[in-house]
Amino acid sequence: MLKSLRNDWAGLLTLADPNGTLVGLSDDLRAAMVGEVDAYLVDLVTNDKSFLNVLSGNYAFVNQTMATYYGVPFSGTDPTAYVQVSLPSDRTGLVTTPGILTATAGDVAYTHPVHRGHWLTQKITCTPPSPPPQNTNETFTNPSTSGESPRQALAQHTSNPACAGCHVAMDALGLGLENYDMFGKWRTTYPNVAGTIDPSGTLPPPSSEAFTDGLNMYSELSSQDGTRACLAQQVMAYVLTRALASTDDVCVVNAIGTASVTPTGSFSETMNMIVQSRQFLMQTGEAP
Repeated sequence: MLKSLRNDWAGLLTLADPNGTLVGLSDDLRAAMVGEVDAYLVDLVTNDKSFLNVLSGNYAFVNQTMATYYGVPFSGTDPTAYVQVSLPSDRTGLVTTPGILTATAGDVAYTHPVHRGHWLTQKITCTPPSPPPQNTNETFTNPSTSGESPRQALAQHTSNPACAGCHVAMDALGLGLENYDMFGKWRTTYPNVAGTIDPSGTLPPPSSEAFTDGLNMYSELSSQDGTRACLAQQVMAYVLTRALASTDDVCVVNAIGTASVTPTGSFSETMNMIVQSRQFLMQTGEAP
């Protein structure tokens, strides 16, 4: 299940492919990014931490390569081994690791906020948008060549009634992460674009809470019952190997998220509630 969480939930399948490459990213760094996520998930399960830590954890696991990338001291004796360190002030949990930010950036030349926003609506809030209308021409240009910030470029989505229903949420969440470049490095400006990056926004209803940046956004999300239910849903979907779509499914993951995906909860508590659920106990296997 941990491999599924890494590849499917975190979206690291491309990065984890030993034969894959990403222009602008060395194989050593790509492998280190994946290794960091693996080490984080293994620690979460082994030490029975709450799955909410993927949003709110204040630590990371780094080898020498990742420590250098973050700009933090490496305290280990083996440069290939991962050791726990405190997160830099511009990071939170697993969701701002360079691996996930690279996998969801949408491009190696510039970030696509819609890609990251879409990942958030699928994997963090469980409010995926409807498919775009037919004949929709989705284009996004490199801000360093257009001179237009992504926020300015995406304004047309939220001003168009046909697009606004989906893009209001996706764009706001994705723009909240614009302080991280296409490989998850912290930045405050875009090349050749005037002014500083504005990562502020408003969470989609029912919360509608304003946030100042990506860290504040994730802090707000981690406190919401809907987010905690979504995280429970991600785990339960992998346990059951099916999507959770019925009304009863939703009621069960809401209860599991509220009870166990909390600051004081544990992964074993989440798993125990899943295996005691009707969904797990009433599974039927296929005939041989």
